[in-house]
Amino acid sequence: MTMPDVGRQRYALRQLTDEQWRAWRAYRDGGGQLDPYVWADSGEPTAEEERAVVGFRDRLNIWLDAQVASGGMSEEHALLTSQDIVDRYLGQGAYKGKPQRVLDFPGTLLTSVRNYIAGLPEARQKEIEQAEKETQQQRLDIARQKMELPLGVGGTPVQQVTAAYQAIRNLNLQLETSPDYLKPVIQGQINQLQDAIGQLKETVRTQAMIRTRAEEPPIEEHPGPGMMAQRFAKKYGMNPEAAVQTGIRYATSPDRSEFENLTKEEMRDLVWVSMETGEESHKPPPKPYEPPEFEKLGETGPPLWRTWFARRYPAIAGEFKERLPKERTEETWSEYLAKERARIRGEFAQQPYYARGERPGEFAPKVKTVVF
Repeated sequence: MTMPDVGRQRYALRQLTDEQWRAWRAYRDGGGQLDPYVWADSGEPTAEEERAVVGFRDRLNIWLDAQVASGGMSEEHALLTSQDIVDRYLGQGAYKGKPQRVLDFPGTLLTSVRNYIAGLPEARQKEIEQAEKETQQQRLDIARQKMELPLGVGGTPVQQVTAAYQAIRNLNLQLETSPDYLKPVIQGQINQLQDAIGQLKETVRTQAMIRTRAEEPPIEEHPGPGMMAQRFAKKYGMNPEAAVQTGIRYATSPDRSEFENLTKEEMRDLVWVSMETGEESHKPPPKPYEPPEFEKLGETGPPLWRTWFARRYPAIAGEFKERLPKERTEETWSEYLAKERARIRGEFAQQPYYARGERPGEFAPKVKTVVF
């Protein structure tokens, strides 16, 4: 069940109470997927209630597939029936302000789906149950992963930057072995941390400049290694210029092997040098790559797939634009787009076949009878 991508703008003036925030966190910890404000508008469901709705809609789609295949229902009616369940749960459309749970759904529909599933072969019923368990586990995994982002950990800005770099390193390692359904979540966390690092660096750099001007006026008229680089060089017994270059390498590639075994103190000192030097002062920043419009993407495939992908493309492009400017290259865009396209194709493949524009009944061999 895919929940709608609802923007936060219309909730700008909304405020949730402390009790509502606690209830939403409990819902999220149990695998709930809704934004806190959408969750509030949907009647503040529990994670258990959402799992019940998701499970019913999955079984409903199986029943709808069978109805369309047998000719007992049109594709349009099936699509409306499936969407109606989402509208009922979220309290939108015809049910605005009146969200429902499974027990509130039409009794005839509940009975029809239950009887159809009960009439399937036992092996097929076990497959459905196993798929539901896997979906529930994925939702729990996603919820737990979202709670691991180390934002708001406190401490000085340098300590926060150090913690963020360590978290990015751990997330990159986790990304290599994570299942596909977790990869977009982890990549989003990495992007969020990189954005936070950029903001913290600007804050620290500004504060350092203010202190330097107030306490230690520059005594050299020509550019050279800064105060932090000189201190780093003296402390670790190296040339100040080498300290500057080390800071630049750390600012651009903190995951390099030479930085793997740094102590917290070494990492903190190097963060100061990287903030003072900054790769921006040594070379002009590259122009951030702008994702093309969907029409210029040249997407191929069936019309229903292109429509499905086009509706989700603005969100993909928007998330890419939120990355740091230096990370927005044509190469990183191509890699990101390929991953997102594969993820969305997986979502599309899980839709009922009539929603994908497929009509297997038209191509099935005709039944032949023998007259005795």
